[in-house]
Amino acid sequence: MARVISIHEYDLKPGVDLAAFERAIRDAERRGLFGLAGLVEHHFLRGIKGARRDAYSAVWVFESREVWEKLWGTLSVAHLLHQLFRHSRAFGCWLRHEW
Repeated sequence: MARVISIHEYDLKPGVDLAAFERAIRDAERRGLFGLAGLVEHHFLRGIKGARRDAYSAVWVFESREVWEKLWGTLSVAHLLHQLFRHSRAFGCWLRHEW
């Protein structure tokens, strides 16, 4: 099966301490919060120039679309969850900080 690559861009609020954000990501990795079923790789990236300079992104690589859909639901469900997440502070309880 073909792997699924999911790319996320994070826009931090003005004034956020970038070093604290990076420490929080490393801490989450150490605590196993990214140990999702079917996730074979994850990479957090920081832009060094251009429009995304000092902005963060993540690349998530899943074993297959089937595994991704078991975790997040079908594309239509995933879209609805994304919309809910964007508009709700309560969703995504695994997050400890609002960046």
